[in-house]
Amino acid sequence: MSVGFWFIFDVMTVGTGLYARAAMASLDQPALAYPALAEMILPAGLKGFFVVGLLATVMSTLTSYLMLAGGTAGRDIAARWKGIEGDRGWVRGGLLVGSLGAIALAWAVPSVVSLWYTIGSCFVPGLLLPVVGSYFPSIRLKGPHVIMSMILSSGVSTASLVLGHVNAEQGVPQYFLGVEPLLPDW
Repeated sequence: MSVGFWFIFDVMTVGTGLYARAAMASLDQPALAYPALAEMILPAGLKGFFVVGLLATVMSTLTSYLMLAGGTAGRDIAARWKGIEGDRGWVRGGLLVGSLGAIALAWAVPSVVSLWYTIGSCFVPGLLLPVVGSYFPSIRLKGPHVIMSMILSSGVSTASLVLGHVNAEQGVPQYFLGVEPLLPDW
């Protein structure tokens, strides 16, 4: 049932985006298509509900990602590394680190699409082998090998991404052998 509603929501989202593209073909910033369409179509009262809905979506996503970052950095990484259980100070520190990291990323990569591309290119390769290994015991890595695999995979992809941008020609990154940064680890 939830997948059905998810499908309906996605059809509505994509349909509205396509309508916005057709109705406002000369829009300078496509990421602002929904607010521009709301400005163009909705009356004052409904426009207020729309803006509050957008704000609620952004705030709930922000809250959940920051709590996840705080818990992961503070409790799963730092507190376990120090051998401490149940210390909320580590979670608060992880929340601060996550917040500062998010601000730095938003400042450095202002496009949402570029931001997701960058994060995916840098961190997905590091998760690929451990996740696949969790489903197939024959290729499962143990202890320090998992961490080394994650560091090396993410490091190779991040280095490829950075070098591609350093060697950019006319604003287009030039990746080694024309291979996207996500793929060198495979």
